[in-house]
Amino acid sequence: MIEVIKIFLIPSGWILALSVGGATCLLIKRRKIAVRLFGGALILYVFFATGIVSFWLLNNLETRYPYLRESDGLNGVGEVVVLAGYAETNPILPLSSEVNFVSAFRLIETRRIINFLHEANVLITGNGEVPAIMGRLLTSLGVSESRIILENQSSNTFESAVQVQKLIKDKQFILVTSAGHMPRAMGAFRKMGMNPIPAPANFMSVKQYEITHFFPSPLHLSYSDLAVHEYLGIAWYRLTNRL
Repeated sequence: MIEVIKIFLIPSGWILALSVGGATCLLIKRRKIAVRLFGGALILYVFFATGIVSFWLLNNLETRYPYLRESDGLNGVGEVVVLAGYAETNPILPLSSEVNFVSAFRLIETRRIINFLHEANVLITGNGEVPAIMGRLLTSLGVSESRIILENQSSNTFESAVQVQKLIKDKQFILVTSAGHMPRAMGAFRKMGMNPIPAPANFMSVKQYEITHFFPSPLHLSYSDLAVHEYLGIAWYRLTNRL
């Protein structure tokens, strides 16, 4: 039920609701109302599916923390915490295809960090089978299984912060998550008294625009969905005292 509600809190959900309302009004022959609803859906689509708007919304989140460099004073850091995305076991797919692109980019960034933090352990935090799948993929990328710790009792970012605090306590660590999600994640971990070193991954917005970015597209709409989801998540976390 919560996931259904979330759908209607993002731009594509608003567009869907207006479109369904318009179609319903057509069926009951309320044409004027139908035209207004379809018009509203079109306006929302053109606005949020335009690259300039979607990139601006997402870029405001992604640029709050720069990417992690080897020279960023990491001496003594022995833990890398990775927030899980989505993954699902599927025997007909290779392991690399059992994770979605969010999880994949976070694992790629983690592997890059491990290249210059040779002694660091990796803690993957999430829910269900996702951390285990991500752990297996990270092992296949050359990270020793003995260095990977799995935490699978966290269904959201704040719960991950709670669980990580129990496991790591006051140790300094690197936090890996998507660039657009990093502001909310950092706020949640700091709320639990921790001060992780941010390592944002999966940057999606761009600063140099092409002519095609001025035209609406489903890809741009998905970027707006991600950004609005994060803004609403930040607002909810503040309202519930999680930031």
